[in-house]
Amino acid sequence: RFLPEYRDRMRKGPKRHILADPVSASGAGTTTVIEPQPDGIAAWVLRAPAGARIEPPAPPPGAARYYLVTDGSVDWQGARLP
Repeated sequence: RFLPEYRDRMRKGPKRHILADPVSASGAGTTTVIEPQPDGIAAWVLRAPAGARIEPPAPPPGAARYYLVTDGSVDWQGARLP
């Protein structure tokens, strides 16, 4: 469904913006960028050296997850993702 033809069918939702401080891309480990909010919004940066296995923080129940790989690749469920 594409705009503008379906604009009248879109549900209006709450508007919300959360800002965070800049995050360093160097080093290793997990940094909390946005503390988990009551509605499930949260953000972390995970940094790992090549070949490392890392476990991301658990999301709140029912929350979606999005991963952004900025350098290198990730092996996920049997596939290598660039």
